[in-house]
Amino acid sequence: MTDDIQLRMYTRQNGRDKNYIFQGVHNDRRGRLFLKMVNQYLNKETYGYRKYWRGKGSWRGNCPKHQADSYVMYIEKKEKWK
Repeated sequence: MTDDIQLRMYTRQNGRDKNYIFQGVHNDRRGRLFLKMVNQYLNKETYGYRKYWRGKGSWRGNCPKHQADSYVMYIEKKEKWK
């Protein structure tokens, strides 16, 4: 079963920057639990993450957390960010 976030994710991808590890994570109780588990288990000495909120208007842009229905997450080696 596909929900509206997953449908938007597959129909509006812009063809670039698809290197996020997690996409379409809901901005609800389950999404907060998922983020808590990532914070608990991610090897923070080697990896870091960035999270971008997504809203109903577009999959490409970032929006404020209170307007978001989901988020994408990039997980990368910290050396890459220096």
